[in-house]
Amino acid sequence: MSSSSKIDFRLCLTASEIRYEIPALITNKSTKAVLHVPTDRLDDASTKCIVLVLQRDDVGPRIEELHLSHSQTNDEENVRTRTRCKDKDRNEAPFFQIIQSLKQSIQIQKLVISDTSLNSSEISALSSVLYDITSLSSLVLRQCSIDHR
Repeated sequence: MSSSSKIDFRLCLTASEIRYEIPALITNKSTKAVLHVPTDRLDDASTKCIVLVLQRDDVGPRIEELHLSHSQTNDEENVRTRTRCKDKDRNEAPFFQIIQSLKQSIQIQKLVISDTSLNSSEISALSSVLYDITSLSSLVLRQCSIDHR
């Protein structure tokens, strides 16, 4: 009997609340899961754990559907987290790291990216990764600032 679960970090209002919920993600043994991640609220440790779950079959559930978004909240801790991410090299930002980790993922069937402004390097990274995700059957881009160019 296969079990399925929905893991929604959008309900966590701060980066520390997401850090508190990460152990539940890693130890979740459901066979299939839908994961919702507000990338602007992730700190380094949370990002590394999510990347680990996406890349390894023996850690956490099998993530078949991944939703990436920005929360657009103005909580003080989230503002600090976003500021640190903006100050970082783009290759170290949570969104970029998660997208890059999908190159090794053989489980993602649906990828949804919404409510975020992707810059040209993130769009380029996403487009190059899409060639490597052979399991992907659905891609949804909603309000991502992607235009005809």
